[in-house]
Amino acid sequence: MIIYVYQEKKGLLHPAFKDRLSDILESCLGSTPLDLLPYPAIFANAINSANAPLDYVAAATLVNDAIIAVKNYVSDRPNYFFLGVFNKPSGMQRALTKLGYQWGVSWPEDKISFDYAPEDSRLMNQLHETLHLFGVDDCYEDRPGHPAKVTCGNSLCFMRYGNNTSQVCAHVREQIKASEQLKQY
Repeated sequence: MIIYVYQEKKGLLHPAFKDRLSDILESCLGSTPLDLLPYPAIFANAINSANAPLDYVAAATLVNDAIIAVKNYVSDRPNYFFLGVFNKPSGMQRALTKLGYQWGVSWPEDKISFDYAPEDSRLMNQLHETLHLFGVDDCYEDRPGHPAKVTCGNSLCFMRYGNNTSQVCAHVREQIKASEQLKQY
């Protein structure tokens, strides 16, 4: 499996990300090769125009342009996922926040996710957004208070809202095992 990683600034990808993701995947799928490859700096062209104030349309355009840039780059690379990691504040972070996303977002159908969590939550959020790329659902309800779903049996699961751990529940493991995106691995 290949995950292309764009880091707005060196060091934004949590140093334990690859090992922890490998552990989770191995516990569900057995040995799964995982390569993290740097995404070319050309991607920066799609996001560097965000230094001006952003209204909703400008924010949506910026995010859409970034998604198109990624899809164009990886169109001849069928077995990929993409994780963009941004600093706060940054143009992309401001655009995604303007569109209503708190610390990140994933589009599994495009195999693209963005993370801009604070440093102390970066590992959890990068894992969380990456698991969404594999088709894993949140373990919390999308309503005020974000209560845990009844399917989540681990109070420390990082797919629950606000948990800053690197643990997952049995339901998340079941979703990884059943993931269409991961069948080839």
